[in-house]
Amino acid sequence: MSKGWYNREIAFSLGVIFYGYSNLILIMKTEFENLQQNDAHSYAVDTNSDKQVLKIYCGEVLIAKKIKQKKSIRYFGVRDYQKYLHSV
Repeated sequence: MSKGWYNREIAFSLGVIFYGYSNLILIMKTEFENLQQNDAHSYAVDTNSDKQVLKIYCGEVLIAKKIKQKKSIRYFGVRDYQKYLHSV
């Protein structure tokens, strides 16, 4: 079993796979917060019993996700998320 398969399985179980296997990357908390605080961006929250997902959109394009599950919090952004940090 290759590590690539294992990493894809972990990402799939966290709910971060969309548009293919490698569209999202881990980003820093401060970068995620900057994306969230940008007035040009909107966000939506999905919650179930033990998992919370906050999604940030620029228009209709999903640009970042925060996945909170039990005590774990992970921040993900699209590969070119930097161009959305200062967009208006």
